[in-house]
Amino acid sequence: MFSNLTKRVITSVVIILTIISFTLFFTEYLRFILSIVIFYGFWEWLNISGYGLNKNRIWLFVTFFLTIFFSIGLQKYGVANILLYFNVVIWLGAAFLLLKFNEETNHFKSYNKVTVNRTILVSGYIILPSLYLSFLYLSQVNIEKSFLLFFVIAYVALSDIGGYFCGKLFGKKKIFPNISPNKTLEGYIGGFLISFAAILLTYEKFLNETLFTTVIIFTIFIMLSFIGDLYISLIKRIHSLEDTGSILPGHGGLLDRIDSYLFSIPFIYLTLFIE
Repeated sequence: MFSNLTKRVITSVVIILTIISFTLFFTEYLRFILSIVIFYGFWEWLNISGYGLNKNRIWLFVTFFLTIFFSIGLQKYGVANILLYFNVVIWLGAAFLLLKFNEETNHFKSYNKVTVNRTILVSGYIILPSLYLSFLYLSQVNIEKSFLLFFVIAYVALSDIGGYFCGKLFGKKKIFPNISPNKTLEGYIGGFLISFAAILLTYEKFLNETLFTTVIIFTIFIMLSFIGDLYISLIKRIHSLEDTGSILPGHGGLLDRIDSYLFSIPFIYLTLFIE
């Protein structure tokens, strides 16, 4: 009935309206919405890491819940911050794996499948709770009523949308052909420039930093959004999956839609708000 692009656009509009509603007008319900997103995201994570049919899946969910619960409950002791700092190791490891796997298509076939799946699973216990905590804390930051969370979500969305359409219109040079064959250098550059233009036009509304510092912070921010996207693509490639799920028409799974936020949002919180 609808083409894939039409489904993609309709789903994107619904997602955008939902984000606007809960980050600007119904913030009291944001924690509830975030909880649904993160726990469903973990369900998909189990599937893409080879644990979707594991008989101990319920206990994996319990330990995931406890990770978030104790991180929030023991925040005054810095537990959440420690979890967030572990992300730096994940970011560096993900960047290394992307470069390595892009050179060697069959690189992971030489590793024990159980070890690879466990590594992916453990990274989910760090990445998803960190994303949840970062979203939660950023939603509570009110810098001159500037809607900080809305802006950083919008920057990533602009990078994704700009990259998609620039890639479709101008894309020629494939940058990670063994991981995400449809991603092109032209698409990445287009997404970067569109997002960065928006950042330069709006950053003064919520950030009291020099232009130089802003450029450094948000260059890394956009790069991490790219790496998060590619990290999920890498996991899918390892397990020969097209999408992380099918809940979002035209997009695939929930993780397919939030992958660009996995590393970028925790980075913003770590950089701007943890001393």
